[in-house]
Amino acid sequence: MLRRELLGAMGVVGLAGCLSSLRSSKGELAGIEVVNHDDVRHTVHLLVKLGGELVHWSSHEVGGNDGTAAEANSTQLDREWPESSGLFTIYTRVDDAVEWEKLTLDTTRVGCHAVKILVDATEVKLWRTGCTDYPTAQPTSP
Repeated sequence: MLRRELLGAMGVVGLAGCLSSLRSSKGELAGIEVVNHDDVRHTVHLLVKLGGELVHWSSHEVGGNDGTAAEANSTQLDREWPESSGLFTIYTRVDDAVEWEKLTLDTTRVGCHAVKILVDATEVKLWRTGCTDYPTAQPTSP
């Protein structure tokens, strides 16, 4: 009988360890990439807010694709925002546009989150993507 109680207690302790590691895991905004599908150079302006507080502001020149390259020109941004989880809001605009495009990303959910900004001749779009292109991203699951 004692053996059964001991094994049961060990199972609860082991399970409690797994559950606590799940609870302490957090999501992250691992990266932002800007991709220019247009044939002319563009300046992409970017604001990142975390919980309403401005944590990143930058502008990036992204060359155009003159048709000789197999892929569009792109740049991965240096990670200059906090390694915190929370409600990120990413704003972007191209060149001298007045209107900002916006994407809200909830990184309180466990996992690695990333954003891709796509530019073409007529518009800019923000997409949620996976983190396979961000080797510095830390795994967040046990």
